[in-house]
Amino acid sequence: MFNRFIFLISQFFIFTTCAVAQDVVTSYLQKDDTPLDKIEGSYYYRNVFLDTIINNTKIYRIEEYYSADNSAKTLGYSSVDKPPLKYMGELQRFYSNKNLASFEKYNKSGSLIDTAYYFYPNKSLKMMLNLNVKAITSFPVKPIEYLAYYDSLQVRLLKNGDGFVRVDLVTGLVSEDSLSYEEGTLSKNKREGLWKGVSGKYRFEENYTNGLVIEGKCFWPDGKVVAYTNSTISEAPEYPGGVEALMEYVSNNFVYPDEAKQHKVSGIINVNFFVDELGNIKNIRVKKDLGYNTSRAAIKVVQTLGKWKPGTLKGIPQKVSYTLPIRLNSF
Repeated sequence: MFNRFIFLISQFFIFTTCAVAQDVVTSYLQKDDTPLDKIEGSYYYRNVFLDTIINNTKIYRIEEYYSADNSAKTLGYSSVDKPPLKYMGELQRFYSNKNLASFEKYNKSGSLIDTAYYFYPNKSLKMMLNLNVKAITSFPVKPIEYLAYYDSLQVRLLKNGDGFVRVDLVTGLVSEDSLSYEEGTLSKNKREGLWKGVSGKYRFEENYTNGLVIEGKCFWPDGKVVAYTNSTISEAPEYPGGVEALMEYVSNNFVYPDEAKQHKVSGIINVNFFVDELGNIKNIRVKKDLGYNTSRAAIKVVQTLGKWKPGTLKGIPQKVSYTLPIRLNSF
């Protein structure tokens, strides 16, 4: 089986290979991917092998097995050895009853390509899709052409981009999570009419015409209803008063370090952080540093920014990354 994987991977490279020792790193994980120190209490375990080196690129063989009976869970290759894994070539996933759950192909960049197949636990086909064309879905736009979708009784609900389909809210692929999906009708692989979905404790409804959201409503658990359109389906986090107020605050409150003044430091410091679902700033880090304690000063001023209006997707608050450029001018 793995000889087939290597053959497919080789199609992505004009390559020079190097044999390597087959050392293995084993990780034990719970069903939600939480790591454990030992196999006891684990749902599955992952073996990672440094399989080969192609044009100075390390290729790792990934083997995952269910802890209960050591049957295969995932078989494939990755260009990185730690999560999030970056798959290459063929990837097969299996149910705990040993039946095939999915068959996918990835390019050397880790992107899903070609035709992918997804199955029910009883081996019957659930979904078939193709990633060679650019079909309009929802935000974010994904190049997916839906070829077939069957219900559990093997009634075909979609054929070649026409019909009903339920997809994962994040990936647009087969839906496996009852708390993260959207469903509705496609016409020539473009959304039409009423679509409904769930994201955790939120639910939403959208009306589409030719793949575009004409109107959408998000229903919050407290009864609040947030309306949006195609132009407002995704909104970035916002500082109170907007960008101008943000820049004015930073300008007035950034403390220029004495050491930086002495060396006449000027330029741009890029500070990255997350604005969480409640509008709080998290995980502050400097992406571009000018030295002389300017990074410390930048972090200090960001820490005082207070609450923001959180970013939203489909009216649902999201944890969103934000990069703030702080320009310093030498005296």
